[in-house]
Amino acid sequence: MYPDNVVKGSTSYRARAPEVWLAAGIALICAGALTGMGSLKGIALSMLFTQAGLLCIACAGANWSDEPVKSGLGLDSPVRPLSLKGAIIAVISLLWLSFSLNFFLEFSGMRENSALVELEKQLTHIKKQELVWMLVCLALLPALAEELLFRGLLLGRLKARWGPNVALTLSSLLFGAAHLDLAQGLAATVLGVFLGGLRLRTGSVHASILCHASNNGIAVLLPQLVELG
Repeated sequence: MYPDNVVKGSTSYRARAPEVWLAAGIALICAGALTGMGSLKGIALSMLFTQAGLLCIACAGANWSDEPVKSGLGLDSPVRPLSLKGAIIAVISLLWLSFSLNFFLEFSGMRENSALVELEKQLTHIKKQELVWMLVCLALLPALAEELLFRGLLLGRLKARWGPNVALTLSSLLFGAAHLDLAQGLAATVLGVFLGGLRLRTGSVHASILCHASNNGIAVLLPQLVELG
């Protein structure tokens, strides 16, 4: 048997765990906001801090529930897993939707004052030795953190309270609003509906993480290909 003071200390730590995660998340997001965005390194560092902060907030929310953290974040094994063919179709469908949205935003003029334009300009100057770092900071980490928070935690909690339709709508709108940019936010909201639909269909965030990472990865690599062309 453990001494009473050890047991009490362990219980106290578990009770404080959500607050610790939340405080860490807020601190990291503030650090990301204060990091300079005028260079590729600054953008990558800002994204690193911000996405790590979102990940901490997702963990805080999951720790506030009685269910296992893995379930709270939507990381359980898929109830209806996608086949390899289904996964490929899902990725291609999201990429097609993303390109269509970009075309619409370009045609409507909404991208002119968007941070997307400056980011794409910066991405054309990525050096080969920086590419992996950029893919991690701009593609892999956002896919993981944003899916766990918006499709894992928020969509799951909202679904339990108000049902799948309200949950899908609200989580997608919050995902769009979190981008703090009109053009990016509009595109993110629509893409959020697609990614949320995957989460609801499969019962897990595995497929949405794959699609999100693929979309962001193409967004990082495409300016390189255009520049080479």
